[in-house]
Amino acid sequence: MDDGVIKKVLLIVGSGYTPLADRIGQQLQLAVAPIHPTQFPNGERWVQLPLEVEGKDVCLFQDTTQDPNDSLFELLQMVDAAKQGKARSILVICPSYAYARQEHPLPRCAPTPLLFARLLSTLGADRLLTVDLHAPHQSHQFAIPTQVIGVEGVFIPYLRSVMETGSLLFGADGSMYERVKAWAQALGCPYGWAHKQRDVQGRLSLVDWHGDVQGQSVYLVDDRVDTGGTIALVAARLKQLGAKKITAVVTHGITDVAVWKRIQGCGVDAIIESDTRSVCTLGTCQTVLSVSPLITDAIRTALGSLSRVLGR
Repeated sequence: MDDGVIKKVLLIVGSGYTPLADRIGQQLQLAVAPIHPTQFPNGERWVQLPLEVEGKDVCLFQDTTQDPNDSLFELLQMVDAAKQGKARSILVICPSYAYARQEHPLPRCAPTPLLFARLLSTLGADRLLTVDLHAPHQSHQFAIPTQVIGVEGVFIPYLRSVMETGSLLFGADGSMYERVKAWAQALGCPYGWAHKQRDVQGRLSLVDWHGDVQGQSVYLVDDRVDTGGTIALVAARLKQLGAKKITAVVTHGITDVAVWKRIQGCGVDAIIESDTRSVCTLGTCQTVLSVSPLITDAIRTALGSLSRVLGR
């Protein structure tokens, strides 16, 4: 999509603001327009878009993982306001998609990730961009055209620059097997993985283990850290098995210092994470990689595709 068309695009950011929104705006040379919702004493919110959207291609940015229920509903209000305001197209950008871990609903439970995608589509959003969805295959069931942006384009070059001889990639769960295998092939290093299970009370246990970590510098890979339970469980086992150093490598990083203290107490020495959400500052043990170039490219492609469909 050419720069002349990009300049006609609006980038509107919800309360789920992260510094990533500013980086995207800078790379697209777009001003970031934040909303300022009003909250009433009874807890209801009133949302007004900060700009006229009629005839415009509108990008709505929202981090939905902090206060997910409020941020999701606010995003729905933003989409509806843009549609009622006669926006030409609506592109929703959720770098970290809330409820993504509920990919296996229990009986009589709603499949919430699919529900939210259906609501976006029903209200008039044209396309959804998200990063490293917990179950990427699930996006094919979404009611809205969805692009799941992979993070290998920023993580692999960085890992190549820092990994020393005697390093190993290790998947924190079986769902990470394909990732660590592909990344290890690209990096020319060995890999391993664990399988965990969670009981109905949410308690974790390891049920399978692959890989020799004795004396290795281990890069422990997972897609997200929320409470840190999985990383803590696997890191403790890695230490027991003789891992020399453990670096957590996660897409959706740590938002609470208490979580860092938990996994650090189980043997994690450092963390490499992305800026898909507002991560807390941890000092020299932390490296934050920006996915803004990946999202910027995806936005250009998505808007170009929508322009062709809408016949600009």
